[in-house]
Amino acid sequence: MYIIALYFVVQSLEGYVISSYIQERVISMPPALLLIAQLVLGAGFGILGFLLAPALAASIMVQMLYMRDVLGEQVK
Repeated sequence: MYIIALYFVVQSLEGYVISSYIQERVISMPPALLLIAQLVLGAGFGILGFLLAPALAASIMVQMLYMRDVLGEQVK
């Protein structure tokens, strides 16, 4: 039981804290945006939305940064 509890604690830390920190450092995504995306997509699409939320949020941020920095367009 201790091993199972330790596994879930480590997985939770990696999923919520470490991944959020890495994504914030790499593409300047605020951790709050990632959590909001997980909540919204998890509520709307269930576990699949929850699992895909970080990738979708990161791709949207990259597109917005590309439009702003490379193309020089105003992001709405």
